[in-house]
Amino acid sequence: MARRVGQDELFAPRGVSGKHTAAMFAQRRLGVALLAIALALLPLVGLAAEPPPLIFEAPPRFTELADRLRKLNPEAISAAMELVGLDVAGLPVTIILATEDSDMARRTAPWVSGYTVISSGAIVLFPERQVAYPHGSLEALLLHELTHVFAMRAAGGRLGPRWFEEGIAMAASGERDLEDQAWGVWIGLTATRTPLEEIDRLFSRDPPFVQKAYLLSEAVVRHLMTSMGPYAVHRILVERAHGASFEEAFQKVTGRTLPEFETAFWAQQTAWRRWIPVVTSSTIIWVAIIVVALAAFRKQRQRTAAVKRQWEKEGEEP
Repeated sequence: MARRVGQDELFAPRGVSGKHTAAMFAQRRLGVALLAIALALLPLVGLAAEPPPLIFEAPPRFTELADRLRKLNPEAISAAMELVGLDVAGLPVTIILATEDSDMARRTAPWVSGYTVISSGAIVLFPERQVAYPHGSLEALLLHELTHVFAMRAAGGRLGPRWFEEGIAMAASGERDLEDQAWGVWIGLTATRTPLEEIDRLFSRDPPFVQKAYLLSEAVVRHLMTSMGPYAVHRILVERAHGASFEEAFQKVTGRTLPEFETAFWAQQTAWRRWIPVVTSSTIIWVAIIVVALAAFRKQRQRTAAVKRQWEKEGEEP
């Protein structure tokens, strides 16, 4: 009669009892489990993904500019990749520096400084145009457009609503200046509730409405990340890559429907909440210091002039 060979006995080294072998296998299983947990936690310990190569297509007069943009902070690029959960950089990103006499410039509204070509993932920048809001420089604009490329790759090429896509890119670029704060105050004090679908429509209107759409998109996405955790964007994009609709992905990750999330967002957009970042921003603090200093200087000059007038008056008296 053939004897059934147990797993522990089959793999037992010579001179080791089955009891000891079982203990060894338990330790091995524990080690494998710990290794699996460690590997699963690697994305959470700050290991930055390697940015993709940037390939510039530019006329000779933009050579120096291309060299400058090629040195875009790799840590900022990696942070944008981390925001959308892109672990593998993928193919190189082509960046076209277009002149104003090019067909691309003629087909694009004059206030647009750059855009991403959805079909190819290429980025087009117009260096001869004034960099429009919400970007303070060509570097910030390039990082913004790179984030669009990364988000598309993370979602498997499936786009979300415009407010979501632009809000991610705004959060990645991280630039918030005095103009941002002023617009935030205006929205908090005067703007009525704007539905998410309406924010998307604002992007197709005139520049002031587009500016408002950018600011609102960033505010909505930042609220998403604050209320649902920093990996909410990543998880939504993963669900999109697996074939879920945006509405399905959003509800699965947040536990809320889009209308419910929208209601919660606007409930927090009070005038006081909008004033807080303005009043406490470093820009406003320095402006206040300068104003106070100028006022003190002016007061001192007035006092000095008054003293001089008093001296002159005293000198004229017999």
